[in-house]
Order: sequence, then structure tokens, then C-alpha cells
Amino acid sequence: MMITDIERISVCTDSYGHTHRLNGEISRGGQGVVFRTNVPNVVVKFELADDELVPPTENDKYMTLRFLPIPYGLHITMPQATLKDYSGYVMTMMSDMISFKSAFDEPVAPEERVTTPFTKKHDEKCNGFFSDYISSGGERRRLEAFMKSSALLAQLHSVGLVYCDYSQNNVFISNSKEFCHVWLIDADNLDYESNTLKSICYTPGLAAPEIVLFDQEFAQNVPEEERNGSGNSFGSDVYTFAVCLFKQLAGLHPFKGRKYYAMADEDDSYDNADANLSGGTLAYVADTEDDSNKGEFLRLDFVLTSELRDLFQQTFCQEGRDNYLSRPSMSEWALELARANDISLHCDTCGMDYINPDNGACPFCNASLPDIFTAVSHYAGQTKDAPALWEYCRELKDNTIELPLRLAHGYDADELDRNLLTLHSENGTFILRLDSMNANQKVTFSEDGNTFTSSNMVKTQKNTFYLMCEDETRRLNVLVTCRVKENGRH
Repeated sequence: MMITDIERISVCTDSYGHTHRLNGEISRGGQGVVFRTNVPNVVVKFELADDELVPPTENDKYMTLRFLPIPYGLHITMPQATLKDYSGYVMTMMSDMISFKSAFDEPVAPEERVTTPFTKKHDEKCNGFFSDYISSGGERRRLEAFMKSSALLAQLHSVGLVYCDYSQNNVFISNSKEFCHVWLIDADNLDYESNTLKSICYTPGLAAPEIVLFDQEFAQNVPEEERNGSGNSFGSDVYTFAVCLFKQLAGLHPFKGRKYYAMADEDDSYDNADANLSGGTLAYVADTEDDSNKGEFLRLDFVLTSELRDLFQQTFCQEGRDNYLSRPSMSEWALELARANDISLHCDTCGMDYINPDNGACPFCNASLPDIFTAVSHYAGQTKDAPALWEYCRELKDNTIELPLRLAHGYDADELDRNLLTLHSENGTFILRLDSMNANQKVTFSEDGNTFTSSNMVKTQKNTFYLMCEDETRRLNVLVTCRVKENGRH
């Protein structure tokens, strides 16, 4: 009963007797395939073994997932009912969503393709990379998407659960670029780390080296006490996540550098090169201590903050490859991705997004920067040279800018889409409106930083103004300094 025999699985029945008509495959991995149904927010997963459907003999394992301490409201699809005739289950998620693979890895349709003089200049030698990168949302959409998926993983880790098989096929995002809802699907292997350390679950090319070694040792019947590898852990989730993230932001697998391709050329095959990549013997392409496998990718100082570059180094350096306990936590990734997302800028001339521009010009095409709105928050009463609580910047146009609630009290995984206020620029006047959802947040406004007034809507023509945010629940007073940098400069 092969999965390619689509007629055999055009319709299926669940354990409650409900019939589901399948409406196209949306995701496939080593352990299963997921289909849409004729009901927009209902999908069905079939378990696979060697590309064959599996009988429903162990379906009970799926329903026990519902007893795990998964935080309420977390965007992760859970089994709602098992299948009657196959191993698999029915689950629900938001409609009109696609996998990260479809959103970011696949070529963009010609009618949706964005072209600029910059993409025309570089795409021929880069196989259309820049057009696809920009057309699929650019760096800014990738930062936001991975920020949200890292927050989901971090929240699972916080209650002791390992996800096990993070991949571009198992994370979904809104199909429309106007939205960025993110969901994890395929929670089959979710479990406590004490259990997952004894299991093997991974996607080839993404897995942490210790899992690949553990799999090899298991296949060779190496006695348990003599094994050097280990199963899935918080650290292996971090490693796999970081591989996917680097591929998306830098445009290159973090271990496919000159040594990798030299191995492939020497053997006239990728088998040995891929084995070394999976085994953790190749250096990270941007390793600051080992340039033996250096690669060509987007300039990291253009697309990553220094903190993100440090996290990649910590994850992929020799120590990070050898010891999963030495890798950063998923909470660190979530925090730094949120920081990077909030200071990313967009160039209308070339279409690229970037971090920390120099010399008042886009680092990709050298076009002059637009006026940039910046907001920097500090705890009230701190000196000016104290580290900022949060920073935010966006290019200033005749549009509305949404200032995140993070400015008022820092990162909070439960408030990634919450705004402090909206700012609209109109003929030299700024119109500020408070978000009515923030009942515990009192915000007052000042043009000079001394006298503050309270209002739900404020108008000002000053290029520098101040907000005082008082959070009654957290007992925080935070001062936000807002200013406009003309042509990206103070």
C-alpha cells in the first residue's frame, strides 16, 4: 500500500466515524505526510514507514500527547482524532497556511516576482537568489517567522518538552504576507527530554551530530554503555533550528563551504561530503576560529546582529558540535531574533532588508537611506549611558508604524504581536494613538522630556519626543526616547 497510490487515500475515516476528503499534500517528511481536507482548517497526517502507509496498531500513542503539559494557547497542532484504517490522526490549524519550505525555499511564481536593478544585476550569477529572497518577504519576514517559531520551541522547553524534528516542513506560516501567524505541526515525537534522549528522530542534513552518531551506533548494535551518541534533546532542537535559520538568513547551509564541495568534487559524489556534514567533522562556514570550510553567503554583518552571529558561532563551533550542553538555549535565540527583527530596515531601491547601516547608505546597493524613526527605551532614572532596555527603528514614510509593546518592558513570548502604540506621519506631523488593549499600561507624552501629559491620541511636529510607560502589573517605569534620523543620520 504505497503512498504514491493517491486513490487509496483520497478519503479517510477517523476514530469518531467522520469522513475526511483529502485535498492535496501540504507537507512530507521521513515519518509521514500531511494533507489538506475539504474543511479549510482540518488536516490529516498519515504515518509512513519506508514510504508505505502503516496499519493503525499503535494509534493510541498519538492521543497520549494531549496529556503533556503544553502551555495553553500555544500554536502547535495536536491530534484531535486518530484514523480508523491507518496510523495517523486528524488535527486542526489556521486555514490558508503554508510550510516554511513553501514560503521561503521554493522559487516564487513569475507573477509574484519582485525585480529591481539590483536583482537584475546579480540574479543571473546567483540563480535568481535575490529575486526569490526579496519576493518571499526578505530578511524582515524571515526574522519575524523564526522569532515566533523560536518562541514556540522555547515555551515547550520551559516545561521540559523536546520537539525533536524541527524542519522547514514542520513549521507553517500565513500564506498572505500581510500576516505572520506561525504554527508548529507534527507533534508526534514531543516528549520529556529524559525520554527523547533515548530516541532517534531527525531530518537528514539538519540533525545535530550526536543524533546521527546515535543512529549509526544503534544500527551497528553497539552496546548501550559503549555508545557516544545521544538522542534528541533541548540542544538538538537548538542545533536543527539554527541550521534552518542560517540557511534562510544567509542563503547557505552552515556547513556547505569550500571543504564540503572539495570532498564532493574529489569523490565525484556527495555521499562522503554529506556524511562529514552530518557527522559534525566540517567547520562552520563562518567559524571565527577555523576557516577550513569557509563559504560564500550574504554578508553576516548586513543581515545579523553581533549577538546573533555569536549564537551561531556558539552553536556551530567545534565545542557546539561536540557537546549539546554547550549550545545556547532556545530562549536566547528567541530574544535576539526579536531584537534583530525590531531594528531591521528596508531599502526601496534594491528591495533588500538589512541591519545596522553605515555611512547613511544601504549596504547592498549604496542607495541613500530614507528618514528613519527610532525609539530607544531605558528604565526611568537610568543614566544616558546605561544599556538600553529595547530598541526599535523603521524607515519613515507616509504610512503607519506600529511600535511593539516590547519597548515598554522588554521581550515577552506571549506578547509578540502586541503593540504599544501606532504612529502615523502626515505632512510633517506625527499622530500617536495608544493601543487600547494595554489596560495595565499608562503612557504619557512629552516634547521636552520634562513635562508629561496623558492622552489616547497626540499630535506633534517635533522630531524628538518622549514617552513615559508605567506598567502597574510589572511595577515598571520606562522612558522611551523617540526621534527621527534624517537620511538615517542623527
